[in-house]
Amino acid sequence: MKKSFFSQLTLAVFVAGSMLVVHAKAADPSNELRKSGGSKLLTEWMGLHLKAIPVSKIPSHHTRQLAYMGVAVYESIVAGDPGYRSLAGLLNGYNYVPPVPTEKDFCWQASANAAMAETFRYFYADNPHTLLQVDSMEQACRQWLMNYGFSES
Repeated sequence: MKKSFFSQLTLAVFVAGSMLVVHAKAADPSNELRKSGGSKLLTEWMGLHLKAIPVSKIPSHHTRQLAYMGVAVYESIVAGDPGYRSLAGLLNGYNYVPPVPTEKDFCWQASANAAMAETFRYFYADNPHTLLQVDSMEQACRQWLMNYGFSES
């Protein structure tokens, strides 16, 4: 299950992340995440997770969920920085990373946004209220990225 989860998640994240691209090469997305306030996307998602914990049916799994979410986010953006390497082959059952699309510029924040949304949908599939919040957060983050200069294509 873990192998297919990571493989499917990585593929979904790359596809979703490639939907937002930079049309003007004004800002390097990896530098934008490092800027003051650049972590807003991740802190918003973590805040949503902390709010979802008390209403979860299985509260003891949250530490594991946070770990999986961290790995998913890392894997969704690791290819954007040559100084880092994938965890594929280092984690049990996680051996394959799909190649990053190279035909257009890639929005790494959109990739991280998609990773968080997909992991939430996986872990909270039985909680409709949380899923509505996930959909709302994903769209809000997409809108934030578009307002910041990225566009869908």
